[in-house]
Amino acid sequence: MGERLFSPTPLSKVIEGKKEQLRQAVNEHDANAFMGTSDEELRRHFIDTFKAEPLELLEDQLGREKPKEVDVDVRNDRFRDPFDPPTVRGAQYTIVVPFSGDAGLFGCYPSNQTTYKPNGTVRGNELRLSYTRTDHDAAALKQQIEQDLGSIRQYVDSINHELADYNKELPGRVNDLISWRRNKIINCRETLGVRHGSGIV
Repeated sequence: MGERLFSPTPLSKVIEGKKEQLRQAVNEHDANAFMGTSDEELRRHFIDTFKAEPLELLEDQLGREKPKEVDVDVRNDRFRDPFDPPTVRGAQYTIVVPFSGDAGLFGCYPSNQTTYKPNGTVRGNELRLSYTRTDHDAAALKQQIEQDLGSIRQYVDSINHELADYNKELPGRVNDLISWRRNKIINCRETLGVRHGSGIV
């Protein structure tokens, strides 16, 4: 079954964390190197480092593993006879969805979310969806797979929308931070009477 996808971390917390990491990176950059580098080079460096990578489901490469027999725990089945064995033989079906982007985003939920969240397992750049059934109802299995894939697409779209907003604002935020740090270094050096290249800031 895997773990609950798009849980438990709010995406907004991740985005705010990236903003704070950017601020710290600009503030802690070596002062002499900072002052000796053009705004454009600094801008390019920080944008490339802190831009958010969107998720992309590579559904044209979707695969299916060969079904395998498994023991299925049926103790919570309310229609089960209590005198029957606690497990029955069933089959496990696994769908493999390759993706590109930050795998950690599958553990985040966007501000626009639904009550239903599918289960899955992330391994490398693959999202694996597993289903265990004790019947041979192919139509029901197909319906469940399509429901989960549809939900995953919806979550990925919402996540990417918020990441796009962050990326759109990133150049302006970087520009502001570069100006702020330059002014901070200049003011500090003027206060201390320190010349450029002293290494003190």
